[in-house]
Amino acid sequence: MMPIYTARSMARAEEEIISRYTLSPEILMEHAGFSMASRIGQFCRKRKPASVDILCGTGHNGGDGYVIARALSQKGFSVRLFTAGGRLKPLTAVNRQRCECLGIACNPIETFNPTAGVVVVDALFGIGLNRPLSSLWKDLFERIRTAKVPVIAVDTPSGLFEERKSDDPILGADLTLTVEYPKREFYTPENRRFCGIIETVSAAFPQTVSVLPDAVLGTPKIPETDYSLFSHKYTKGHAALWAGSTGYPGAALLASRAALKTGTGLLTLLTDSPTAEAVLREDPSVIIGTNRMPDTPEKITAWGCGCGWGRETSRLPILERFIETAVPRVIDADALNLLAEHFPDARFADGAVLTPHPGEWKRLCPDSSRFYDDLSRFAGRKNCTVIYKSSFSVIVSPEGETTIFDSPLPELGTAGSGDVLTGILLSFLARGIPPYRAAIGAVAFHNAAGKEAAARYGLFTAAELIETAASMLKHSASKEESAL
Repeated sequence: MMPIYTARSMARAEEEIISRYTLSPEILMEHAGFSMASRIGQFCRKRKPASVDILCGTGHNGGDGYVIARALSQKGFSVRLFTAGGRLKPLTAVNRQRCECLGIACNPIETFNPTAGVVVVDALFGIGLNRPLSSLWKDLFERIRTAKVPVIAVDTPSGLFEERKSDDPILGADLTLTVEYPKREFYTPENRRFCGIIETVSAAFPQTVSVLPDAVLGTPKIPETDYSLFSHKYTKGHAALWAGSTGYPGAALLASRAALKTGTGLLTLLTDSPTAEAVLREDPSVIIGTNRMPDTPEKITAWGCGCGWGRETSRLPILERFIETAVPRVIDADALNLLAEHFPDARFADGAVLTPHPGEWKRLCPDSSRFYDDLSRFAGRKNCTVIYKSSFSVIVSPEGETTIFDSPLPELGTAGSGDVLTGILLSFLARGIPPYRAAIGAVAFHNAAGKEAAARYGLFTAAELIETAASMLKHSASKEESAL
């Protein structure tokens, strides 16, 4: 897990480093600039650009740009500097002077004309930006986008800040080189697509910084199997899933099969007769029940509902039980829309996990304007864990703990992928893993299985995603047994 900081927290961390370890801002800027120059050099050696055009602002982000220009020039790259007008910060002015001493000319930003065959380095505005840029920058950003030249952002794409609106000017990047730690501002619905690939570079920060991170960055991984050699179906959990409706049996089948294929000992599907018949034709290992609460709910170790469920009001009594009963449970898809419409003020008994995609999140929290604040408040007020599903995923506990998974994988954007995630999560909950940990593990495994499926198939279906996930767990278990 890698720490993630907001701009404000990062500023506090830098202040601590400067005062506690007597590392000057100049040393940190030099380390960061040379680290970025090394990565930019790798990028450019593959593309052999006619020049590296570095756009420098007046603040410390521009100072980083001048250090990068000096380092790349010394490595033999053709470098052109374009500088914004205005008063420079003292350290930025020093680094500009060093470039001039090396004969690197500083051209006014107004003269910059992006052309094919160049790489643009964006060192205009840093992560500390807290207000929209003026419309004067919109034309420059648009010309760069129109030229379709590669853009590398220094620490953050210019114009990006956490509370920006979708129509504020921003210069998107193909590669964002961020200092030491990813910034939370990258991972919002409005911002993520502008950051491209995000990589961290070192500024030689000491490892012991007392400023707590605002989130952590998770990584795709295969979960550890925790079964003994003598485990059996009754020790692996019994999940109940309310899913499917007439005309939509596929979601119920995918979620059920995903739960069984990733470790649930027993799964009871509670649905209507046509869906039950369709599911049983494909997978007779699913236990079928009627579309109501089981007669012995105490034997169920985790509940799930919503996949292909429909929005009929007949679902509401079951959904009310999901709100009121303290069992591990996942609420997805149609059930989330019913929640938003009929139970907007509900507070959940312990153990609930909600899995909204962006559209469902807007319905659950229609007035959301500060993404992370609203997610945290929602999870705390509702007493639930939330998995926000998008090209990146955010998991927030009722206590406000936050884990972000940033693994954009277009191949996962296919029908049924969310049903597979629900099944995996239901499996983990049924086996007794606490909700927040289960949510992290399910998303991590879902992403890992997606990457493996993309390597095997290219584009893949949700059914192929399940088979890939199952084979990965089998391989993991085989390795454990061979070690005995």
